[in-house]
Amino acid sequence: MKQVKKFREEVKKIEAEILSKTVVKLQGGTKCWKNECNLGNLVTDAMVHCAHNASQSDSADSITPIVSIWHSGSLYKDEVSPQCNAS
Repeated sequence: MKQVKKFREEVKKIEAEILSKTVVKLQGGTKCWKNECNLGNLVTDAMVHCAHNASQSDSADSITPIVSIWHSGSLYKDEVSPQCNAS
């Protein structure tokens, strides 16, 4: 149980850190389960960006197709960022 409490405290510190701000509310939950949503777009765009940066090669002839797919059931909160802060 001590390890769980220690881990929980570390996660709370990381969650409290503001990484960016958004001008719209990031919506997840049931909206994402039924349709495309802005939180899902943010997650998959970040995955594509990260994969693109990791796959860049020195060769100009190298083209790597990158696709990102995310299971919508994992975006379970209805409203992630009501105050326009993303952590």
